[in-house]
Amino acid sequence: MNGENTKISSGKITENGTDLERLEGLTDTEIEQAVKDDPDTVFLEDFQFNRVEIVRPHADNLVQLDNDVINWFKGQDEDYQSKMNAVLRSYIEAQVKI
Repeated sequence: MNGENTKISSGKITENGTDLERLEGLTDTEIEQAVKDDPDTVFLEDFQFNRVEIVRPHADNLVQLDNDVINWFKGQDEDYQSKMNAVLRSYIEAQVKI
């Protein structure tokens, strides 16, 4: 917060910078206007819900692994899932050759 829009008040200020006394003194109309004026506000009516795609994982692709195994692979490479797949594939190939 750079302080450009900060108003000084004698009210109680919370850790996140909220002036509770000033806030309690605002009317609903003033609060609604402040929300409309905030450049970071995104209104639900502006959101394009028709462009949302819900993707669910295939249950047959889920596998339970120990956390220490996953953490070790994560520590090796950011593409750890591909590395895990490669290790499993090489195991299968070794078994098929026997």
